[in-house]
Amino acid sequence: MELHSSWNIVFTVIASAILIVVDSQTCTKINSCSCTYGDNQVVDLSPLEGNPKWSDQYDPQYLSMYSYNPCKAFSEGTCSNVAVCQYNGADYYECGTQDSAVFSNDPTSGALIVTYSSTDGFGTTRTSAVTLTCDQSGTDTFSVLGESTTALYLFELKSSHCCPKAGPSGGGGSSGGGISAGSIMVIVFFALVVVYFVGGTLFLKFGRQAQGADAVPNRSFWGALPGLIKDGALFVVRRGKGGYDQV
Repeated sequence: MELHSSWNIVFTVIASAILIVVDSQTCTKINSCSCTYGDNQVVDLSPLEGNPKWSDQYDPQYLSMYSYNPCKAFSEGTCSNVAVCQYNGADYYECGTQDSAVFSNDPTSGALIVTYSSTDGFGTTRTSAVTLTCDQSGTDTFSVLGESTTALYLFELKSSHCCPKAGPSGGGGSSGGGISAGSIMVIVFFALVVVYFVGGTLFLKFGRQAQGADAVPNRSFWGALPGLIKDGALFVVRRGKGGYDQV
């Protein structure tokens, strides 16, 4: 029973560390054109407003044109109250509405993506995925990357407004998005340290019936570690002074 309780503590520590990382990495939707990270950093596209902001942008093959407005719905041709509209030279297709906006992070690159979708009268659902790239150059650009698969359209929006900024009560935080990679490494490191010592101690104590200092995982290594550190430090100090020349 004691072993079970101790493992619960270990799992709770690990789960807490993971939740901290996940919460800080996820941008939670505020509305159709803004979201917030766990550290109160906000991405707000509302300054990018037009009717629409970008009109008739060609895809790489010059087969279709797309119009996009990040925040407010617009109408164009037969597209009514949409975020993205496609025109192929003959027909208009609704490729996503504002109220369908979903913010997510690419699992590979970590890039923030806002996705819109729309279903027409024939039951065809078209989806538009806009990658939001932080660009402090001062130029706002919208690029059509093309149709990835049937009815899935890829775009990239580069703007300073894609950069996370401190929210209303953020206290002037930095403009970096979410938790830093270094912070993640520190969290993971300490979680692993807890697993190593607590898990190892529990195993030795209840699995091997070890008592006292013998229940410390790899006790001989940790006991020798200070001496190893001392020897290493002396080597670094003396190597420039010929301390090891005779070896």
